[in-house]
Amino acid sequence: MSRWASRLQLVVTSVRVERVQEIKSSLIDLLAEDTPDNRTMENNWCLEDCFHELWDSIYSKKGLGWNKDPWVWVIDFEVKK
Repeated sequence: MSRWASRLQLVVTSVRVERVQEIKSSLIDLLAEDTPDNRTMENNWCLEDCFHELWDSIYSKKGLGWNKDPWVWVIDFEVKK
C-alpha cells in the first residue's frame, strides 16, 4: 500500500528471535499479543493459559504446537507521528 493511502505508519525498533514459551514469562508480552478479552477479565482466567490455548488452536495442526516450543520472530515497533 502506498504511504498516502495508509492511516498510520509503523517504525520497526527491534527484531529478534526467541522461543514461543519465553513469551509466557512476561505479562507485558502477553498483553502485547492481545491475549486478554472480555471473557478472560470477567472470569479471572490466567493470561498464560489463554495464550497457550490460543497458540495451540492456531498452530498445532501445522506441527508447531506449544509443547514443540518453536522459534518465533519478535518485532517491536512504534507508531510514527
